[in-house]
Amino acid sequence: MIRAQVWTRSVSLLVAFWISLVPALATGNVFTVDRWPVDASGESAADARGVALARGRVQALHELLQRLSPREYWQSIPPVPPSDVIDLISGIQINNEKTSPTRYLAEVSYSFKPLEIRNILRDAYIPFSESQAREAIVLPVFETEGRYLLWEEDNEWSRAWQERFFINELVPLISALGELEDIVGVTAGDAISRNRSALIPFAARYGVGDVMVAHATLGRDETTELLKITLFRVAATGSGEFGDRSIDFIIRNTDRLPLEDLLNFAIDQAVARLREDWKFQTIIRIDGVPSELLATVRFTEHREWVAIRNRLNEMPTINDLEVVALSTTGAEIVLHYVGTLSQLRLNMAQRNLNLLDGGSYGLIALREDLPIVESEELEGGEALESGDDRFENNRSTDDVSFERLPNPFELQ
Repeated sequence: MIRAQVWTRSVSLLVAFWISLVPALATGNVFTVDRWPVDASGESAADARGVALARGRVQALHELLQRLSPREYWQSIPPVPPSDVIDLISGIQINNEKTSPTRYLAEVSYSFKPLEIRNILRDAYIPFSESQAREAIVLPVFETEGRYLLWEEDNEWSRAWQERFFINELVPLISALGELEDIVGVTAGDAISRNRSALIPFAARYGVGDVMVAHATLGRDETTELLKITLFRVAATGSGEFGDRSIDFIIRNTDRLPLEDLLNFAIDQAVARLREDWKFQTIIRIDGVPSELLATVRFTEHREWVAIRNRLNEMPTINDLEVVALSTTGAEIVLHYVGTLSQLRLNMAQRNLNLLDGGSYGLIALREDLPIVESEELEGGEALESGDDRFENNRSTDDVSFERLPNPFELQ
């Protein structure tokens, strides 16, 4: 075993990493805004297309900057001249394109250049997060008129989720196909009761480790239709980094929206709340002081070392990885990172790397050789617990009114 001292803020730690070659990592790109709807008219179809794509990329940039930054900083997002936005684009993908002699409609996915986006936020001293959580598969349970719907054809809540794309979100989500094995393996009761014996094998069939249960209850009070939403995550590794808490809110349909529009609005609010919760845990402050962490690595073959090193290098919170010593069975490394040690631990967990507390040496091994240990929060951490007032104050509301702030990039 290779041994080394481990330090950060004068704290001795055991740094242990496990790596799994099974699917569980987020595979999306948080710098891509998926299927943004564009619609414009012009003197010709070509003119309309140019206007639609230009307007769409400006709006998509605004959406991306809000995705990465805390809500309280949105008003500080600097305007970017529309003519400069095209230089921030790394690629586009067009779907569902429709044209007429004077009109153009489409859904466009805009991919932005990460370095340029980071610079916009850093130059404005806006903290941000670009770390993705592990993918989860959504189970939308729709409770209406005393029925609990999951796989039934009249589950409009499920249909609404299936038509949306969240793979590039900070909290990436995918939808189930509703195949026979799904229907037999998981019931609405399993989902609501957090039945791990049914939910975890179900998630594994889709190559993910976690299930996100989205329970929508349609009802009404004396005057208004109500939609209550409860979100909770069931993780393959115990309670996971999201814990056992739930996110709850109620939408009052005072505008008498059609059910389809109401459910889509609820999905928007659900994703926004999941995103803000995740940003609270992973946000990197611009004025943070970089830290160093010395750790040791053990492996049995070169491909294990390559996989671990690549996953560490992919982490946005790690500025640099120095290899101090390397042999056929181990390595000694120094990590230069930003943020807290708890955030580093959380980011590693998303890449199947486990950071443990416990001594003066570190260990990296295959997951099969190292059991998952749910250690106590490392010093300097600020994980959001269910009893945290900052979380409780945002858990539920009688009337959701997530107004969108004025878009400083909006084309006139």
